[in-house]
Amino acid sequence: MTDASRYQVYLYELGLEFARNGKQTVYPIDGALPAGFVTVTPAGADIPIDASDPDNPFVDGVPSGTVADNGPARRLVQIAVLQCQALGVKGSHTYPTSGNYIEAFVTQMVEDEPAGGIYIEVQRPLTTTNDPDFHANVRLVE
Repeated sequence: MTDASRYQVYLYELGLEFARNGKQTVYPIDGALPAGFVTVTPAGADIPIDASDPDNPFVDGVPSGTVADNGPARRLVQIAVLQCQALGVKGSHTYPTSGNYIEAFVTQMVEDEPAGGIYIEVQRPLTTTNDPDFHANVRLVE
């Protein structure tokens, strides 16, 4: 699979069927695919394993700790897109988001949490059209 995204390689190594159109990914496949997407069906799980240092997660693709219950989605995060300087974002507070959100794939383990850097690959914008759980700026109107 040439020109694959990191997320597509991740799904492929786990042996999970997905659809792709270049670096755009549909997983899980649920119904008809958008135009231009092709289904990729791996032969099976093929996670790189290096027994030389089994407790080092940087050596291979095998988790060294307990894996989260949500399976492959454990490395997908939903992020509010903010203009941090303009909004004065400096920590954990409530900020307006104007309804702009993205879904991103965490590409590697976060070192020195919670202060460590997070490396992501942006997957898609989140909207009410492509994510049934997405609700932008929800408020009760009486």
